[in-house]
Amino acid sequence: MAFLKDNCILNVLTSDILSECYPFNCGDDDMDEFFRQDALDYTQFLMGKSYCFRLKDDVQTIVACFTVSNDSIRIYDLPSSRRNAMWKITRREKMLTRYPGVLIGRLAVATQFSGKGIGSEVLRFIRMWFLDEASSSPTYTLLRLTARRRAAGVLGAAEAPFRIFNATIAR
Repeated sequence: MAFLKDNCILNVLTSDILSECYPFNCGDDDMDEFFRQDALDYTQFLMGKSYCFRLKDDVQTIVACFTVSNDSIRIYDLPSSRRNAMWKITRREKMLTRYPGVLIGRLAVATQFSGKGIGSEVLRFIRMWFLDEASSSPTYTLLRLTARRRAAGVLGAAEAPFRIFNATIAR
């Protein structure tokens, strides 16, 4: 996480931040519109919370945005090897049909920073953020990521111990 750690600050995406920053542009009109407008509604209606990384030296520049929300992973949707692994870590009488997790519903990197591994850095940050017992966020071991097909290359960034048990790739 060299670039993000050394050059950026993390903020909740708010209307104040959006008004003081340059318009976010990741090259995908739907994503741009989501982070410029819809993300605030998601937060207001408790559907998810959006965050942005901004440059320390130029806080008007948003480098990347992402939205996380509570989710669950259905145990029966997992391949049998992963389902068996989940059952091994719980006692038989405590088995669940769903396990709590985190959904990364949206993740985008500004066009001027694309192709530099920042999307992978953001995924590693989220993984560590939700595994850190000292953080104010609940700790999870399951992650669900919904990605566009052209962003699927960053899926490899979510290696153990944070597991992507359910990755959906949309067109």
